[in-house]
Amino acid sequence: MDNYITIAIPTHKRPSLLIRALDSVISKDHVFEILVSINGKDEHYDEYKKIQRKYSTFKNIKFFFQDYNLGFIKNLNFLINECKTEFISLL
Repeated sequence: MDNYITIAIPTHKRPSLLIRALDSVISKDHVFEILVSINGKDEHYDEYKKIQRKYSTFKNIKFFFQDYNLGFIKNLNFLINECKTEFISLL
């Protein structure tokens, strides 16, 4: 894999902040692997699906939708387990 850093973004009920975070990461010169985990289905589910479609052209961004709220630590551990690079950074 060309990317050696993964940016992990666990999120819950903050779709507008997710857009800011993704825009910030993709504006960098380096191409990162970006993993986003939506922590549980809630009233923002449709907004998150729209965000996923908006960034679908970026092959280095992967979205995961948890069926229920795992809590922050389990959601973060999920992303760590999905990481395929040597290093990971939490955003």
